Amino acid sequence: MKPASLLCSRKLERLLFAARLSVRPLRTSTSTGNMHRLYEGVKDEVPATKGIVTGTIPPWVDGALYRNGPAIFQIGVDKFEHLFDGMGAIQKYEVKDGMAVFSRKFINSNSYQKNMAANRIVVSEFGTIAQYPDPCKNIFQRFFSYFKLGTPTDNTSITVWPLRDRIFTSTETHFLHEIDPDNLDTISKVDLKQYLTINSAVAHVHWDREGTIHSIGHLYEGHPSYCIFRIPGGSDFKDSKVVASVKSRWKMNPGYYHSFAVTENYYVFLEQPLVANVFKILTSRIRGKRLPDCLDYWPNEKVIFHIIDKATGEQVNKSFVYQSDAFFTFHHVNAYEDGGSLVLDMCTYTDAQVINKVYMKDFNEENIDDTLRDLPMAMLSRFVLPLNVTEQTPCNKNLIEMSGCDATAVKTTDTTVDCTPDTIYDKGFELPTVNYDLYNGRKYRYSYGFSIQSGKVIALVKVDIVNKTSLQWDSPGCMPTEPIFVADPNGTEEDDGVVLSAVCTTSEDQDPFLLVLDGKTFTEVARARFPGVQINRDLHGFFRKAVDCRM
Repeated sequence: MKPASLLCSRKLERLLFAARLSVRPLRTSTSTGNMHRLYEGVKDEVPATKGIVTGTIPPWVDGALYRNGPAIFQIGVDKFEHLFDGMGAIQKYEVKDGMAVFSRKFINSNSYQKNMAANRIVVSEFGTIAQYPDPCKNIFQRFFSYFKLGTPTDNTSITVWPLRDRIFTSTETHFLHEIDPDNLDTISKVDLKQYLTINSAVAHVHWDREGTIHSIGHLYEGHPSYCIFRIPGGSDFKDSKVVASVKSRWKMNPGYYHSFAVTENYYVFLEQPLVANVFKILTSRIRGKRLPDCLDYWPNEKVIFHIIDKATGEQVNKSFVYQSDAFFTFHHVNAYEDGGSLVLDMCTYTDAQVINKVYMKDFNEENIDDTLRDLPMAMLSRFVLPLNVTEQTPCNKNLIEMSGCDATAVKTTDTTVDCTPDTIYDKGFELPTVNYDLYNGRKYRYSYGFSIQSGKVIALVKVDIVNKTSLQWDSPGCMPTEPIFVADPNGTEEDDGVVLSAVCTTSEDQDPFLLVLDGKTFTEVARARFPGVQINRDLHGFFRKAVDCRM
């Protein structure tokens, strides 16, 4: 006679399988039509391929631009459904002696290995539910995984960053991959949970001038918390340490963040009203729901600014809540201290609809212009947080007195400071970067970003934060990527240098290329074309100077 518990489990599994079929029928293909060439993904790795240079790349541009992003969007007959979901690939543009060499390798994650071995999608991603069970799990493992979060994907396809002379890829889970900076091989996988009490980590880390990595993650156990942690430069992760922890204001709905800011003395992160609904996540697998379906946006809730002292790990001015009306942000631009205030620049949206606007089904030949036109636009916004607020500070008075800045901060009650932003640039501004090595966390003037304008103009822009003016580069049929500033080692001003961007093209007769812009004039000084090579749309990266390879 079989144990009652086993009979019960089998009965539950049959019911669960029937429920899943009724909610989300299995299908053999997730095809959504012919995707636009810019978003169709790639199939092959690329060995070192020399570019054809026109113009002159300055000789001091010596190093490698590393880029990371989703690259494979179809496996067998299955297609990933969201722009963030493709299998990650590292692309490298090595620049030396005025020449450029391109190469690409896929990140050899467990998710990649399982999907490729099965020739179908068997590991779920952010916006894609695997239509087939993981062949490596037995029937009971699959059954119980429906009722818990389980192990997330290790497809680290968002960004790449340096830890001294090593480089790592990351996404929004607790997994990293170490990449060989020379041949782009995946060396190993790092599980941050082995070293830190966290359940996830933010995609965008910061590295300081000593090589220390600063990051932030979630801890979901008990009352969810936001945890700031450090990885010492040259460490093998065993010396990583959580240095600050702040409890979520909602016990079952921790806030979402993609990045945060640092200054010389502070960490700053936002608790915005885009939240993870824990109940929806826990039941998502049996309901056939994607992760974006488990995020709630609460437009009537405030954005809370959390300021943490780097030295002590304590919240600054804890007696007061710095807040603003609801908005959404992916990316911080920069932050710095100015007298008794903290200046915080970021790309802000009026809501979080952008996450649901980048499903792959929306990117096809017939409606690409309409799709771009309908994408929400982010603005470059500046908030100023006064740090010297006390009980004696008068209410209902703007506490910001910065020349040329329209941001306000008003003490509205004995415990709240309401902040409104100054709009620096309102024509669409995303994927922001600065002269990172010299000005991250410090007072600065220039930011570089990606801009979609009027639905059809895809541009790179340089924004003068002080004068609120801008310069722009765009070209018909060209889709640039995140601009990366490389400083001239002999320069004396903030924008002495070049801006690099990998550019995809929309026509067969136009080669993809590495664009080199003058940092001051924002005009093209060179490009390196790669005939016969398909460059995938990526997301984020950094430039590693040749001199830094010897750290």
